[in-house]
Amino acid sequence: MSNTNTNRNNQQIKISASLFSEDKVVSSESLDMESTLVEIAPVYPNKPVKIYHNALESKKEIYRDFNGQSVVYMWFNRITGKVYIESTIDGGKRFRGYFQTALLKVRSQIYASISKYGHQPFSLAILEVCGPTGSVSKEDYLARELFYIDWGLLKTMELKY
Repeated sequence: MSNTNTNRNNQQIKISASLFSEDKVVSSESLDMESTLVEIAPVYPNKPVKIYHNALESKKEIYRDFNGQSVVYMWFNRITGKVYIESTIDGGKRFRGYFQTALLKVRSQIYASISKYGHQPFSLAILEVCGPTGSVSKEDYLARELFYIDWGLLKTMELKY
């Protein structure tokens, strides 16, 4: 059964594991975090620009690669299988925020998940680079974000029937 939850104020969504290519979850109270990672991969509507399989280990690379770029991106929690799709006008600045402890206290589904599980079990996929900061209107990159959110919702509904 699919469980989708949209939060339009924060422009994010989580989509259940029905959007994944396999559904093998290894979980036990006695296992360490590395042993409880979901052995699935999200399905994308097109090939992502770049995937960082461990956000914590890749954070400096993430800042550098997308600083000054408007991007649509997806966080994937490898423990729960949940997906969070968002967009930003400046990738470098936005991604730094995910690693600032004070910001993780803001009410947000992705921040709550990062606070609960830490950064290590998250992968980050850059779904689309919309262009340099300032060259893309907010409406344009939000429209691209909505495309990915809508695709996820349609895919979820398709898999239910």
